[in-house]
Amino acid sequence: MNEPLPRMEEKGTKDTKANNVVVAFLLRVAGFLGFRRHSPYVKDYLNNANIRSGVFMALVVIALEVWMVIRRLNDTVIPMTQEGGNFFELLFKNTSNFWLMLFMGVGMLTYCVAYLDKKQTTWKQVTAIIGGVLCLVFAALLPLEPFRGNGNIRDILLISFYVSIILFGIAVIGSTIYLRVKGKKSLLPPMAVISFFALVCLVFGVKVSYSDFFSSASYPLGEATMYEHKMIICFLMMTIYVGCLLIWRPFASIGILGVAFLAFYFLLVSFEGVEKTHRKLPDGDVVNYITFFISLTMVCFSIYHQRIQEATKEQKLHELATTDSLTGLYSFDYYLQVVREAIDVHPKILENYQHVFMDLDGFSTYNDQKGFAAGNDYLKRFGALLREHFPEGYICRQGEDHFALFVPQGSIESFLASSKEEMASLDPDLTLAINIGHYHQVLPEEDIRRCVDKSRFAAHIGRDTPSKVHEYGRADHDAYHLRQYVIRNVERACAENWVQVYYQPIVDAKSGKVVEFEALARWIDPKRGFLSPASFIPALERARLIHRLDAHVFTTVCQDYARFFEATGRSVPISINVSRADFDYMDVAKVLADAREKYGVPAEAIHVEITESALTVDENKMTDFLTHIHELGYPLWLDDFGSGYSSFNVLKDFRFDVLKIDMRFLEGFGENPKIIDILRSIISMAKSLGMESLCEGVETKEQAAFLRKEGCNKLQGYLFGKASPFEDSLALLDTVKVD
Repeated sequence: MNEPLPRMEEKGTKDTKANNVVVAFLLRVAGFLGFRRHSPYVKDYLNNANIRSGVFMALVVIALEVWMVIRRLNDTVIPMTQEGGNFFELLFKNTSNFWLMLFMGVGMLTYCVAYLDKKQTTWKQVTAIIGGVLCLVFAALLPLEPFRGNGNIRDILLISFYVSIILFGIAVIGSTIYLRVKGKKSLLPPMAVISFFALVCLVFGVKVSYSDFFSSASYPLGEATMYEHKMIICFLMMTIYVGCLLIWRPFASIGILGVAFLAFYFLLVSFEGVEKTHRKLPDGDVVNYITFFISLTMVCFSIYHQRIQEATKEQKLHELATTDSLTGLYSFDYYLQVVREAIDVHPKILENYQHVFMDLDGFSTYNDQKGFAAGNDYLKRFGALLREHFPEGYICRQGEDHFALFVPQGSIESFLASSKEEMASLDPDLTLAINIGHYHQVLPEEDIRRCVDKSRFAAHIGRDTPSKVHEYGRADHDAYHLRQYVIRNVERACAENWVQVYYQPIVDAKSGKVVEFEALARWIDPKRGFLSPASFIPALERARLIHRLDAHVFTTVCQDYARFFEATGRSVPISINVSRADFDYMDVAKVLADAREKYGVPAEAIHVEITESALTVDENKMTDFLTHIHELGYPLWLDDFGSGYSSFNVLKDFRFDVLKIDMRFLEGFGENPKIIDILRSIISMAKSLGMESLCEGVETKEQAAFLRKEGCNKLQGYLFGKASPFEDSLALLDTVKVD
């Protein structure tokens, strides 16, 4: 009976596994030999490592050549000069190669230092060019060298040495000029310098070692033994330098070192026939020579792979530090750094570039409707759109839907003209507008973060313009500096009582009497006078410092309440406003409790006003807070009802004691009949939900009469009094009536 055939899928699976093993093995071998492609960051890391090694090598070469020149002067040149020889002729004959190596080291050192200089200062680049020129000048002395003729190997090595010096000098000069004009946009120029530097070292090692070998062979056999182990020391030293300090891919290291070792080996084994002497290369040296080559190659492999691992780790850390994880644009801190470096290196860039700030108008609504995953995807595609439109610019996402750019002037106009359809394609259901502010920096030393702040300030103003674009101007300059002043001095203003609490009366609609107050912050500055709340409250909110002012207000309110209660025995409720940012930077309930306990104020005397926007911070967090506030006995008000996008959701999800109707509903009262219907509906809804209603912004008796008729419980506005210091506002108690 025939055995069943193996199933095709099993055979295919085995073949696939075998192929995968082979492919994996070949990939590992390719990686070991250095055939895998590297990212630009890793390439740059390896290149910079070689440049740093070049500094070390150059210093060693300079020190050695100075020492060799001094040694030759003392041992040969000066004694022979004293015997009647020509000093300059003897100096050139005995030290010319050392001088060449010395100036090659100077050229390499100055070039590497200039390359590693982040600011690319002119004097360092000029010094590097001078180093390259000196190499060329001294290489021009080649015709003065004594040649043996007839294709002598030492002549060939001497010419090769001079040619490699010339190539190195040209590479240093050309690469320095390239860096000056183009910057570090290509690794080819520094690689050329490094390669020719390595070539000079290897040729010099071969030349000196071969000459030593020949010189030792010229001695009688008995005396030659003292030189037996010196013939390849210089060559081996140079190969160690080149192999261990200047690291190429392993396959390149094998090629470079292999060619050098084989060439020198064939020179040595053919020495006797070429030079017609009795000198031979001992077998033991051949074994040691080959062993040294293998060991040096393995060391090169080890150093290479160690650098690759370090470069890969550095790249990951670099990406975390420099890249926005969502969009792939620059992170904000790295953006500040690269723009600063760009201006420092090329200050004239300010003539053609400008700072731009963009934010997506209504993006929070987009997140509410589409969800955060869709919002993140939108930001990714918007970031890609910016990269496409500003290829020569610097772009980062500062956070949320905010983007900072440093781009050529005029590019914003072309972006707006061509991006409408692309913006619509990001989401056909909801096209977001872009608020744009831009600022032209003039002084190179100006802080980049402040430039971003100015363009952001302009974008905030631009959101209220038809074009959504605003350029930072003189008026903005004054407003910006006022904002900076407020931010810098808020703590001092609270501590020294520049920030005072004023109280605006709230009237009972039926009786017309003032029954409570709303606490409002006022800043009376010793230098700038009275600051409008519109100038300091938004500034503190954007700077995330509003909690410091609010905490000061809470404490002052409790202090004023206690002072009045102690004097009269009467309790007057006071409402306080809690900002959205307060929940992120302080424990609102604890700060309130500490202030109340300090001055003995009952919880029911402090009415807490929460705006709709504050309720969008974190639904679970806000639910816990509001529940806790009610449990502690604070009456809870919903402030500015109707000013946001989710008013009815707020009423559905949270419980309030007072519904405070936004003052904008009274704009156009008596002209727009819809206002009456809307206000009537809101008051009726509040009553049906078990809440009192309060309408702010009441300025006329007609408005007050209508609201009282419709059942609005409380009224507030200039008709009953503006906000004033506590003592002045107390005079209004029980005296203000509505006719």
